[in-house]
Amino acid sequence: MKLVLPEKMKEIDKKTIEELGVPSLLLMESAAAAVELQVLSFSPRKILLLCGRGNNGGDAYAAGRKLLARGLEVSALSLGMPVTKEARLNYRLFKAFGGRVYKYTELTKKTRSFISEHDLILDGLFGVGFKGSLSTEMIDLIEYVNALSAIKVAVDIPSGVDGTNGSINPIAFKANVTVTFGAGKPGHFFFPGCVYTGTLHIARIGFPERLVEDLSNIELVDDQLAKALLPERIPWGHKGTFGKVCIVGGSSDYTGAALLAALGSMKIGAGIVYTFTPREAQEIVRNNLPEAICIASKSVVLTPEDVDALIALLDKVDALVVGPGIGRADETIDFVKELLSSKRLKSLGAVIVDADALYAVSRVPETIKRKGNFILTPHPGEFSRLTKKPIEEVVNNMDTVKSFAMEMELQLTLKGAVSIIADKSGGIWLNNTGNTGLAKGGSGDLLSGTIAGLSAQGLAPLEALVLGSYFMGKAAELTDKYEATLSASAIAANYGKVFEYLKAYESDSRDKRYN
Repeated sequence: MKLVLPEKMKEIDKKTIEELGVPSLLLMESAAAAVELQVLSFSPRKILLLCGRGNNGGDAYAAGRKLLARGLEVSALSLGMPVTKEARLNYRLFKAFGGRVYKYTELTKKTRSFISEHDLILDGLFGVGFKGSLSTEMIDLIEYVNALSAIKVAVDIPSGVDGTNGSINPIAFKANVTVTFGAGKPGHFFFPGCVYTGTLHIARIGFPERLVEDLSNIELVDDQLAKALLPERIPWGHKGTFGKVCIVGGSSDYTGAALLAALGSMKIGAGIVYTFTPREAQEIVRNNLPEAICIASKSVVLTPEDVDALIALLDKVDALVVGPGIGRADETIDFVKELLSSKRLKSLGAVIVDADALYAVSRVPETIKRKGNFILTPHPGEFSRLTKKPIEEVVNNMDTVKSFAMEMELQLTLKGAVSIIADKSGGIWLNNTGNTGLAKGGSGDLLSGTIAGLSAQGLAPLEALVLGSYFMGKAAELTDKYEATLSASAIAANYGKVFEYLKAYESDSRDKRYN
């Protein structure tokens, strides 16, 4: 599913009107019809419009006029006279159809009483271009409305939500349903914006699909894309057919990390999984995953002395994971630097650099530059270290993720409640599958192994990253257990349900989460 940034949506709107000749009033009328349809689905008795001065308010007035024409009781609380000609016309038509407009200046006892009389409140205060913070008056109004039991519907995006990154400052209208136009916006999906969005309905109001395609480089990873990326399982295949993975990691402190990565590779369908770990970690893998081929390093941590043996092993494998539980000993940092600098890695389908290998990379970034088959999987703290930017500056920051991937010429995911995936071409994918069951130690290890297993089965690095991110999150969603009780190994055990889910998914069916 294509997503569009607010500034690009303005461009689509402008091109549709000025270059294609579609009247702006016609677009507003189509938007109002979509909003009307959602409002009617709740069978409201008494409706209140919250109307700003721009076209978002115009959409609300137009929807209100349509509802008045159906005989419903509709009133409007206005921030002031509309400033665009389309909004002004629909303001006048709303009044001509019998709609009552009340000017809002502050939340008084009388205003509270008036608002509380309505069983559905339509938010047309601010559109997707909103940035910054709400005024004190708007905070008072929205806080009061949010506390009411009335159904709440937002026009385009809940007022107070940043359409680019989903941030709010300090509050936003909390909608049960949001009706947006043309395409979803990133702010509908990033937290906390998605919580305020409620159920998202995307209305096709007349913007040409080719404009949406041309002006968007952001894609939401949905069921349809995931099914298209699934590697084929040919009936006559054997363990070599489905690829071979090598997991390099583990230490005395993190003995289970390599095991979880190996589990991810195996559960996603890789034919053979090797682990290359210190001896303590080797025993953990061997005792808990007997299907893995476990090779031990020469010493208690991985050192440059292990590189030659590992390079020889790479002749047998298709994908490599470096980093889960590897530790930060000086010798291990030197090991990572020497391994990632090896020309032998160019022939692998993918090299996934994760966890403490990312710590080593932050000290020697030249080891990852212009490595087209490399995949980096940092969480915000690790990405902060890589970019030398504060954590709060990188969270939900698509531009920073994209710039880093393009500069380094590789694939990257910034892990989070909504993960941002980017490649060297400047494309962005958002993955919002998952739940809080993934907020546990070991989830990152499972992800890196999952990605490697998909690469070993023939997917290109970006494809493996996109599908692997979706797959682990969907496995958490499809669990029949309370999410707080989940663990990485329990989520891996659920991979079969994801295969079944995608096998049953019809490409022409709608994603149940969005309409």
